Amino acid sequence: MVFAASALAQCTGGLQSITYDTIVSSSGNDPHTFLLNQFDPNLGTLTDVKISSVVSVNYGFSLTNINKKPIDFTVAVGRRDDFQSSVLSTPYSNTINASIGTFYLDPNQTVTRPLATVINRYTNSIDITTNVVNYIGEGAIQFDYASRTYANNSGSPTYQYSATANDTIHFSITYSYCSNFVLANDITQFFAKKESADMVQLTWNAIRDLPGRTYEIQWTKNGTQFNKIETLPSSDNINGNYTYQYEINNNQRSLLGFRLKIQDASGAISFSPVKWVDMKENLSSGFFLFPNPSDQFINIVFNKSAHWQVDIISSNGMIVQHNDFNQCSSGEVLFTRHLSSGVYFARIYDADSQNRYSRPFVVK
Repeated sequence: MVFAASALAQCTGGLQSITYDTIVSSSGNDPHTFLLNQFDPNLGTLTDVKISSVVSVNYGFSLTNINKKPIDFTVAVGRRDDFQSSVLSTPYSNTINASIGTFYLDPNQTVTRPLATVINRYTNSIDITTNVVNYIGEGAIQFDYASRTYANNSGSPTYQYSATANDTIHFSITYSYCSNFVLANDITQFFAKKESADMVQLTWNAIRDLPGRTYEIQWTKNGTQFNKIETLPSSDNINGNYTYQYEINNNQRSLLGFRLKIQDASGAISFSPVKWVDMKENLSSGFFLFPNPSDQFINIVFNKSAHWQVDIISSNGMIVQHNDFNQCSSGEVLFTRHLSSGVYFARIYDADSQNRYSRPFVVK
C-alpha cells in the first residue's frame, strides 16, 4: 500500500485501519447497491482508501455438438464487474476470462459439467491516496455495482448450450489513517464552526498548558495535504483558552478541514483531530435537510420553489416512503412508519427541470 510521503512523515502515532464491508450472493448477472460508512474524522487523519471487490463464481453447463462433423469446443466463462460512485473520479470496470476446458465432440455428442467454482476469490481493487475528502463524514457512500457472467466459447458458432451460474461478491472499503492525536488530558474541546459564509471560528482549550509550546493552525481540502494558516504561542496561563477566526477566500469555498499542529519546547510534535466545515453554498446540491441524525421526521429546504417528489430509501435500496410537494421551497417529511436505526437516503426529483438529487441521513 502506498501512502503520501507527507502524511507518513507526520504519522508519529502509527498507521491504523478500519474496514466496512458487505457480502452478497446472486445469479452472477445482477445489479447491486452497496452503502458503506464514510470515514469518521474523529479517528484520525485519513491517508489512504482502498475499495475492494472479491468475486467467486460457480458455473455449470451442457453443450451439444449439432454440426455434421466432429468439433473441438473450448468452453470458457467471461466475467465483467463494474461499479461507480459519486466519490470515484471514473467508474471501475474489469473483465476476466476463466477457461474450463477443450472438448472433442462427435455430431450430437453432449458434454455436461455440474455447478463448480471457476473463479475463486478474484480481487478487483482501487487505491486512493490523494483527494480523500469525499470519503470523510458521518454518512454513507453509495456504490452502484453491476455484474455479468457469460459464456465465452469457441470452436464453432453452431451448438446447443445451457448454463447455470451464481456468484459471491465481498465488497469492502478500508480506511488507513494516522492516529497521532494529542492526549485527551492535554488538549480538550477542539472545535471548528462556520460563523458565516466567509468565516470559520476555531476554539480549543489546553489544561496545564506548557510554556514554550506553539499551535500551528492548518487547513486542508483533500484530507492529506495541509497548509499553514498561522502559528500561535501558548498562553501564560496554566489553562489556555484559544479562539481564532479565519476568513476563507473564494478558492476555499468547499468542504474544509482544520487541525492543530502542536510543538512543545522539547521539539515533540503532535496533532489534533481534523474538524471539517462545509463552506460550500448550502443549496448547491439541490437541497439540504435537518435534523441529521433524525428520529420521526426530516425537514427539507429545496433550492427553489417547484414541484418536488421525495423518496426515502433504505440502505438496501428499497423505497420506504414517497412524498409530493407542489410549488414548495421547503417541506416536512413525517415518517409514516417506524424506521429502524441506520443510514437512509432522501432522493428528490424536480418534476419541472427533471433534475435529481440525493443525500444520506441517519435515523437514530
